[in-house]
Amino acid sequence: MGACLYRLGDNNGALEHRRRCVELTGMIEGEQSISHASFWRGLGDCHNDLQQWAEALKAYNKAKAIMEGNGWTT
Repeated sequence: MGACLYRLGDNNGALEHRRRCVELTGMIEGEQSISHASFWRGLGDCHNDLQQWAEALKAYNKAKAIMEGNGWTT
């Protein structure tokens, strides 16, 4: 749902859905899963489009840390 709202340009509507997805993937797939990193990146995209720079940076850094912990390089 968050991705659909985001693609339709409803960043405020997408934000809560993306936050919930981050929370759920952390519980279901684990805090270090690639899916969890992907949802952190999506949350960062929402914050970025809403010009919430500090929150976007925090989300992107979390995604980066997870990806690097799984052997991905940036």
